[in-house]
Amino acid sequence: MTWLMHFAYATALCLPVSGETWTFKPECQGDDCVMEPPRAADAPTKHISETGGWGFSYGPLPTRDPGAFPNDDMMTEAIQGQWGLGGRDDLAIIARMGAKMVRLYGNDPRFDGKKFLDYANRWGLKVVAGISDYPYEHGPGKCWNNDLNCYEAIRESYSATLANKSFVTHGKYHPALDTLAPKLQKKNLARGLVGLKRNSQLRFLTRTHERNTT
Repeated sequence: MTWLMHFAYATALCLPVSGETWTFKPECQGDDCVMEPPRAADAPTKHISETGGWGFSYGPLPTRDPGAFPNDDMMTEAIQGQWGLGGRDDLAIIARMGAKMVRLYGNDPRFDGKKFLDYANRWGLKVVAGISDYPYEHGPGKCWNNDLNCYEAIRESYSATLANKSFVTHGKYHPALDTLAPKLQKKNLARGLVGLKRNSQLRFLTRTHERNTT
């Protein structure tokens, strides 16, 4: 798999290739504009099956004109001015409204998501994250329009996501992560059946990963 398109997206956004080289600078600091969350970043958080799981789909795309946004990964530090402490602080607002989860759709395995996960967990929010459909719908050699056997593409994307997004640390899932779901759009019955096969394979991958990390 190649992430050339993701690189092009990042270039269009003026994002660095490595998220580690980008540092968020808050617009303001102090008690007047910053409210610290009440919990520790590694505090245990109840699963949404226990809390009822109501929350928000989160995708605050900062676009000025109609059209497709070049990169829809909202977990990156480049978007922290919207979701994080010292910025617009969307996650704090969502938590204070009584929500228990946020649903994300975009995912770029090149960028770390630890700060987002830590901050969500400090507010007691569970994260339902998506696996990008880029490798099998849009990338070079996309399986969606070829042989429809997407097992290898999803496995590679899933592994890269776990390794690079901080969903797994020290052999355990991050306490904020509730669900990691493939971003699949079934367009007809035949592809719907293929999608069921994909989901079954992904569940197998999840179980295999859990056995290997416990």
